[in-house]
Amino acid sequence: MQHGARQERTAAATHRKGDAARLSVVSNTTLVAMKLAAGAISGSVSIIAEALHSGLDLVAAMIAWFSVRAADLPPDDKHPYGHGKLENVSGTIEAALILVTAVWIGREAWGRLVHPLPVRASALGLSAMAISAGVNVLVSRRLFRVAKAENSIALEADAHHLSVDVYTSVGVFVGLLLIQITGWHVLDGVIAMLLALAIGHIAWDLTHRAAQPLLDTRLPEAEETSLVALIQEDPRVVDCHAVRSRTAGGQAFLDAHVSVSPGTTLEDADILEEDLRARLQRENPRLDVMLHVEPAARGGGP
Repeated sequence: MQHGARQERTAAATHRKGDAARLSVVSNTTLVAMKLAAGAISGSVSIIAEALHSGLDLVAAMIAWFSVRAADLPPDDKHPYGHGKLENVSGTIEAALILVTAVWIGREAWGRLVHPLPVRASALGLSAMAISAGVNVLVSRRLFRVAKAENSIALEADAHHLSVDVYTSVGVFVGLLLIQITGWHVLDGVIAMLLALAIGHIAWDLTHRAAQPLLDTRLPEAEETSLVALIQEDPRVVDCHAVRSRTAGGQAFLDAHVSVSPGTTLEDADILEEDLRARLQRENPRLDVMLHVEPAARGGGP
C-alpha cells in the first residue's frame, strides 16, 4: 500500500514538472522568434544578445523537460539507485552552454564598444523587451513554485534563467530608451557587455549547484540532523550511528545503523525498521531509506 502511494506521488510530481517544463519550452520558443525579428530590424546587438539568451533558455527548458521526466523513472538493474542525477547532469550541461554564450556575447559587445554602430531604438525593439520581461515573470514564478514543491534542480535552474532574463530585458529596454534620448550608440555595447557578465555569473552559480550532488554530497546538515533525531526519539532505539546521506536530483538517500536492545527479536527489529522508514518518509516523501538494525553492545553503547 505504501509503495503504491509513493508511486502515485512520483507520477503526479512527474506530471507537474513536465507541464511546467513544457510551458517554458513554448514561451521561450515564442520569445526567441520575437527578439530575433526585433534585433534584425533595429540592428541592436543587445537585442540579438537577448535573443541568444532566450535561445539558451529554450535549450535549457528542453533539457529540463527531458531530465525531469527521465529522472523520475523507477530504479532498474543498471540503475538501482534510480535516475535522479540526470537532473544534475542536465544542469551542468546548461551551465556549459550558458558560459559559451556569455563569451560570444562578450566578444561581440567588445567589438561594438571599440567600433560603435548606429542603433535604431524602435518601438518594436522596446515592445519586444517589455513583452519578454512580462512573459518571463509569469513563467519563472510558475517554475519556481513547482521546483520548490518537487525539489527539482532542473526546473529551479530554468526558473533562474528566466528571472535573470527579466532583468536583462529590462536593462536592454532602459538602454534603448537612453540611446533614443542621448544618441549615445556606445551604450548598446555597454549593455551587451553587462549582459555577458550577468550570464557568466549564472553559469558559475548553476555549475556549483548542479554539479555538487554528482560527487554524492550529503544532505544539508540541518536536514540530516532532523532525520537522525526522528530515529533517536523512538524509545526502542538505543543509538543511531554510521549515518550517510546523499542527494540525486529531487531524490535523497539516507543510510544509518540503528542499535537496539540485545534481546530484541528479528520480528521486532523488522517492525521497528518499517516504522522508522514510514516516519522518515512522512518527513521527506522523496527519501530512500536504508536502515541496518543491530544489537547494541552490552552496557548500552553502539
